[in-house]
Amino acid sequence: MRSFWGSIHRHLKSKFYPHDSNHSPSFQQTQQTLNAKLKELKNAGHSNMQHSADALTEEEIHTLYESNQLGQTTAESLLNTLRWNNCRHFGLRAVTDHHQMKWGDITLGKDSSGKEYLSYNKRSTKTRTGDHVTNIRAVRPTVWATPEDPTRCPVASFKL
Repeated sequence: MRSFWGSIHRHLKSKFYPHDSNHSPSFQQTQQTLNAKLKELKNAGHSNMQHSADALTEEEIHTLYESNQLGQTTAESLLNTLRWNNCRHFGLRAVTDHHQMKWGDITLGKDSSGKEYLSYNKRSTKTRTGDHVTNIRAVRPTVWATPEDPTRCPVASFKL
């Protein structure tokens, strides 16, 4: 709606209209109506803000494994699983962060009891660009092995 109003404003200005359609008292009623309509649309959920995606339910994740979209059965399902685990456990964005990854960003380790885990060393992000040396994560993102379900174990998928 704002873009339509901007187009009207530019048109009037190009025709040397004597009043400013954005600030003139002549257009006060129009501005109030526009603002009320924008507020109404925003309250109804129609804004220009991007809506976040809904999280997948456990049932939907199970369906992805059952249909071999995720898992270790094919090369494609393994890649999908690795990307899914990276997004879910390490907070990587789907495309950008995966393309910027380097060898060694994800490391395999063992704790004192011998349980394996993956740890992600994020070099830089949109908010942590490296400009401030003290702006580092207090804890590295880590995901633990789930040997009780090897087909869904992030460590087992990583090791393949």
